[in-house]
Amino acid sequence: MLAQNEQRKLALITTITFWSIILGGIMVTPLSYVIAEGIINHDGIFYALWEFYSSLFVFGYNYFSIMVYGAIPFMILAFFALINLSIVIESDKEIFHRRTAGVMGSMAAAVIATMLSFVSLMTSSDAQAALGFLVVPFPVFLAMPVGYLAGRIIWKRKLHSSVL
Repeated sequence: MLAQNEQRKLALITTITFWSIILGGIMVTPLSYVIAEGIINHDGIFYALWEFYSSLFVFGYNYFSIMVYGAIPFMILAFFALINLSIVIESDKEIFHRRTAGVMGSMAAAVIATMLSFVSLMTSSDAQAALGFLVVPFPVFLAMPVGYLAGRIIWKRKLHSSVL
C-alpha cells in the first residue's frame, strides 16, 4: 500500500497520460498534413497549416472528419490507459511505472503508424487514395500492442541495467 502523497502523484500522472494521449490523437492528423503538404510537396509549413485549418469544415475536404476518425484508436488507448493505470495506483509503484512505459510505447507506435498512413495517403496521386482513410485505424490497432510490449520491455531492461 502506497502513501497518500504517492497515490496522488500517480493519479496525476494517470490524468496527464490520459489527456496527452487524447491531445496527441487529435494533433497527429494536422501534423501529418503539414509534413505531407508543407515539407514533401514544398508548399511551406505555415501555408500548409493555414490551408488545413481553413479547410476543416469545407465541403469536399472533410479534414475534421479525417481528424476525428484518425483519433479513434487514440481515444480507445486513452481509456485503456486510464483503466490500466488506475487499477494499480494503490498497490505497487513499480508495476505502475511498467504499465506507464507500456502505454507510452503504445502511444509512440500509434503515432508512427498513423503518421505513416496519413502521409502516404496525402502524398498519393491515386484518385482512390481517399478510401484509404477508412482503413487507417486498423494498422494502428495492430501497432499498439506491439508498442505496449516494447515499452514494457524497454522499461524492464532500463531497470535492470541501472541496478547493475
